[in-house]
Amino acid sequence: MPISDEPSLGYRIDRIFAYLSVGTNGEGVAAATINGTLMPLIGADADRVMALRPYAEEIARLSGRPVRLVRFDTRTEVEVLEPNSNSPQPEPK
Repeated sequence: MPISDEPSLGYRIDRIFAYLSVGTNGEGVAAATINGTLMPLIGADADRVMALRPYAEEIARLSGRPVRLVRFDTRTEVEVLEPNSNSPQPEPK
């Protein structure tokens, strides 16, 4: 699997934005197939969020359900994966 270890934004991510699909049983992160890959509609900057907006609008139109744009402001580091580390997985909090 090709990977990149270089941050693409050049700054620390302290908040993220997500488009959430709203259903009768709650919310979920909206996703769309972009260039053949299913991608969650999540971004850390205005340019990315605005680029994802047409996909969110199409999901709302096709599903007949609202799609909300929300911002998450609290950053909590849960784990840091170090190279060559075989540590056990932490319990989600």
